[in-house]
Amino acid sequence: MVLCAGPMQEVALSRSSAKTRTSPKERSSSPPPAGASGNARAADARHPWGRTDWLLSLVLAVVALGVYFNNLRGDWVYDDRLQILGNTLLTTPGRAGDLLGSDVWSFSAPVPGQPGGIYWRPLFSAKLLLLHRLFGFQSTLPWHLTNNLLHAGVCVLAFALLRRLRFARSPSFAGVLVFAVHPAHVESVSWISGSPDLLLGVSLLGAMLFGAALAERFRPLPLAGLVICSILALGSKEIGMFTPLFVALTVWTVRRGVDPHESPKRSLRRALDAAIAPALLSIVYVFIRSGIVLDITLGEHLPSVASTLLSVPELAVFYLRQAFWPFAGFSGSGGVGPGHPLRPVNVAHLDAANFYLPLAVCTVVGLLWLALARIDRRFLFALGFFVLSLGPAMWVRVLPPDHTVRDRYLYLPLLGLIAMVLALPGIIRSIRASRDADLRPAANRSETILVCVLALVCVPLAVKTWKYNFVWTSEERLWDAALVSDPTSPHAMVEVAKRRVEAGKTDEALALYTRAIEVNPMVMALNARANLYWKLGRLREAEDDALKAVAATIGKPEDLSVLQNYMLLLGIQDQQGKFEGPNGVIAVAQDARKRFPERSMMLSDRIAQAMMKVGRLDEARQELEAALRRSEGRPSAERAIMFYRLSRVLTEQKPPNLELATTMLRRFVEESAPFVDRPSIKELRDRVVKWLAERDAAAKGGAALTPAPGSP
Repeated sequence: MVLCAGPMQEVALSRSSAKTRTSPKERSSSPPPAGASGNARAADARHPWGRTDWLLSLVLAVVALGVYFNNLRGDWVYDDRLQILGNTLLTTPGRAGDLLGSDVWSFSAPVPGQPGGIYWRPLFSAKLLLLHRLFGFQSTLPWHLTNNLLHAGVCVLAFALLRRLRFARSPSFAGVLVFAVHPAHVESVSWISGSPDLLLGVSLLGAMLFGAALAERFRPLPLAGLVICSILALGSKEIGMFTPLFVALTVWTVRRGVDPHESPKRSLRRALDAAIAPALLSIVYVFIRSGIVLDITLGEHLPSVASTLLSVPELAVFYLRQAFWPFAGFSGSGGVGPGHPLRPVNVAHLDAANFYLPLAVCTVVGLLWLALARIDRRFLFALGFFVLSLGPAMWVRVLPPDHTVRDRYLYLPLLGLIAMVLALPGIIRSIRASRDADLRPAANRSETILVCVLALVCVPLAVKTWKYNFVWTSEERLWDAALVSDPTSPHAMVEVAKRRVEAGKTDEALALYTRAIEVNPMVMALNARANLYWKLGRLREAEDDALKAVAATIGKPEDLSVLQNYMLLLGIQDQQGKFEGPNGVIAVAQDARKRFPERSMMLSDRIAQAMMKVGRLDEARQELEAALRRSEGRPSAERAIMFYRLSRVLTEQKPPNLELATTMLRRFVEESAPFVDRPSIKELRDRVVKWLAERDAAAKGGAALTPAPGSP
């Protein structure tokens, strides 16, 4: 009958059979195969976000909050103590504009208002400012709770994005459940300063959802949402500059699902149109950022470009392992941790373990992924999301050597890997369709198996996350764990040694400092050991380490740590009585003044004091008078002290100039008035005021002048 049917009968029969193959309910309950008809795809594109989706979103949020519940009483750890508690831009009233308009480390710059690092993250700074204004530093609970809520928000948005991309409800829920409880996220969630990853997650996923809405139909509200979320993503983390690429990828994927008959060129054009606004914002951001941050490369002994590129295969294999097996191996090593013993590949020492084997693994996996991406557009989306979000972490040239890999760099890339896994049932369906097999039972079975596997995996992941949270709730536990997970990290050794010093275990601390210096003679380790030697009275050894620390900073950016090295050396030499000579106080302070002209007042004062101690009074006077002339019209505590110091010089000179010395003391009283909030200034000023009052009362114009005692 079919063979004898005419054209009209064939069309009718075709329509009838299409209607009887699947019911409307079945078509809305699961996504159609990649090779399904346009009508089926259109029907799936219109399936609504229902009550069940809201309920599952709530469950995801509750699970995400529950698995991190034990971090709420955690302490300030790692960068929290300096970046938050010690951030003068955050704690000083009236400095909100400076905080938002400068990089996150600008408060530590030698000169106020100058850059201190390469990270400008105004949204992160705004979050710190808001929490400080609302809750202060009395308790960490609201700070940790904010991070936990942000993580829950990322989970809900991730579920919404997967559903928008036509992933089935149950697999999407199970996949995001894995994302919510994965222990690789502990560093981003349980560490207060790790919140840029969370802020970026909320902003970027929000931008992608608004982009998906624009892909179906242009409306002003989604466009406004896209612009706002793009701005927030740029203010969260540097990878926010890639928001246009994420949006374009999302729009292209959605367009191919909404209208499979649309030409690839037209879909690409729609994707690029949606990315125009985020792209313009990224260009503006790059221009503004270039005038705010330092144009430097962080750290010491940084890898070459060749070493950075050759390290990519090993890093990629590491992150894949962390994603699929975040547990310690049989030897007790590996798994999530505060640090990892992975370093950039040395070009001269390539071997099977650090390059050839990882390269082979990456090649095989990459070819497999590309083949799967050709079958399913959603797998292509997931692959693009993974590469775009993890790519910046591969450029290890801007990272300290013992920060080559970090668990937190996997925060968003993990979602891309999960989306790849969720796309596998659709790929199986497409492969079976090409062989004319029974699609529906096979698809249902593969999805059911996938959901069960993901649900089972969540249990050990959640247990690991719960236990690992405790590591990030205490400074001592954190650094002890860091040294266990990365025994070769000089940074971890130095931090553990500091804890040993606080506990009075100086021998253990010295051994750790020495080990750190043997691994990497970094300035931080030399400085820390010099400080300990100084406290122990071993001044010669302290001097040797301090000199090495200063020498190691030559040619480095002039940041606050470099100035601190000079001040440490000055203190050691002053205690030894070494004022003259190539390594004496005078020479060291003069060298520091050349490198830090903005701190010339403080350093000129140290030079003058050293000259006074060795009897070079005329030179001391010239030094002080020159410094006062340079600082004319710029009142400061250092300038006020110089008037007091000059009065001492004038008194000790032969013959003494008592009247001018008295005048200098009066200038000290006048110029120090705005700085009496400093205890040392107030105490000295009170003594000078008392002495001047007694002198005036006695009206002894020619009496010998004895300057007020004390030293600021």
